[in-house]
Amino acid sequence: FRTVPVADTTEPLAIATGTARIAIPADSMHSFASGHNRVVWYLKVTGDIRYWPNVAEELEIAVLPRAAGELG
Repeated sequence: FRTVPVADTTEPLAIATGTARIAIPADSMHSFASGHNRVVWYLKVTGDIRYWPNVAEELEIAVLPRAAGELG
């Protein structure tokens, strides 16, 4: 439902050792599974790497509900 760019760099050191953070929108549903319904979150990572095979990975992640009283 949403694509959020997290990092865009050509710096070798940033590629090899970099980190990034994203914020899940406060009004989004957390991960959920029941007998007939699921809400699934995926982290999709793509990278176009010159002179190397490109990267395309998809990982299912668990998004927890906000804690009671936590501001959104």
